[in-house]
Amino acid sequence: MLGLLREASFRWLWIGRAASLLGMRLADLALPWLLLQSTSSVWVTGAALACDRLAALVLSIPVGVWVDRGSKWKAALLAEALRITATSALAGLALVGPVRPWVTALLLASLGAADVLHIAAFRPLVVHTVGWARLAAAFNLNEGADAVATLLGPLLAGTIIGRYGAGWALAADALTDLLAVVSLLAAGVAASGRQHPEERPYSQPQAAASRDAPKRPGSGAWDGFRYLWRAPLARRLAVAGCLLSTTSVAVGLWGVVLARDELHWDAERTGWIFSAMGAANVVAVLLLGAIGDRVAWSRLFTGAVALAAAGTLVLAAARSVLAVLMGALLLDGALSAAFVLQSSRLTAVTPPDRMARVTVAAGLADDGVRALGRVLAGSAAEVGVRWALLGWGLVLAAASLWIHRWGRFSCWPWAGPSCLGPDRRRSTA
Repeated sequence: MLGLLREASFRWLWIGRAASLLGMRLADLALPWLLLQSTSSVWVTGAALACDRLAALVLSIPVGVWVDRGSKWKAALLAEALRITATSALAGLALVGPVRPWVTALLLASLGAADVLHIAAFRPLVVHTVGWARLAAAFNLNEGADAVATLLGPLLAGTIIGRYGAGWALAADALTDLLAVVSLLAAGVAASGRQHPEERPYSQPQAAASRDAPKRPGSGAWDGFRYLWRAPLARRLAVAGCLLSTTSVAVGLWGVVLARDELHWDAERTGWIFSAMGAANVVAVLLLGAIGDRVAWSRLFTGAVALAAAGTLVLAAARSVLAVLMGALLLDGALSAAFVLQSSRLTAVTPPDRMARVTVAAGLADDGVRALGRVLAGSAAEVGVRWALLGWGLVLAAASLWIHRWGRFSCWPWAGPSCLGPDRRRSTA
């Protein structure tokens, strides 16, 4: 797995992704803290944070078609440039005076546009850089970058907010985006003229598999949705991804509310919760790298969602620092593993010529539930954050039983060995 970092093109791509993720983790604490201070309303905070998905809902389909037909490197660079602009504006407004929620909502919508463009471009870039055979290892390394960012980002954000204010934490976010742009430029130079064997035209088995796949016009804007609707495993993985994303955004907001309003922690201590999640992510990445090739992915996926449910229930009952940290460790470690399993398998079962469109089709549903999840999370927290955590823990427990019933699905021919975990039986879909 670590051998991929010896290749300059992937190393620079990974560094850029790590920098961008660190900035996002700074904002994950800085933005809700800033809005809660400005509005004193959890519902308004949740509604404002939901606006980062609005642009994604509008732009996902045209962005997917454009990225599939054009340069993935240019699309990724454009996404980072847009993100720098929005985060710099947010930081400047926070530093000069009170922040109005509607202005924050507009800038968050711009960040959402940058995110959908980056997501559509990044997965094809990973395939282009490492090939299909090492796709799972690449996803696990990217999740490792997210784990380290989740470990360090909240500690850094909490310290900056506690001493200087949320505006300076957002300014640090903008600096990480600048580093991401520089890294993407270096990755593009290193990968210039390079093409993996898996990127070349289909072999005969791959062509046969493509003929057997759900039919579609090759460049249709709605092609990604048609594929997700007709391919059983891809459809189930997209639904599971929506569930995981809803969990991520809802628990992120509930964690801040639990620490700030229930436990009466300051910003630095609140950062401990998210850093505990980062530590759990590191453990999950290492564990998944060690056992992923020996355990069926469906069993790993079921176990990860079940452990996430357990962590959510622990948080619902937590009254001490130790209990909160234990719940956060269990929840986000399991959630991290579940995201790797879901995203790598969805990428593996997607035909190469539809990669961006399928990615944004799944992302469009994901963006919708993220926006709705933030609004509902804010509303549920108004009733009681512990009841909200308890209810969602039960939802995740039910989801783990649903995933367990999937059985094992065989890999599609273009996926090669990139699927995590052996699949010894034929698909039951």
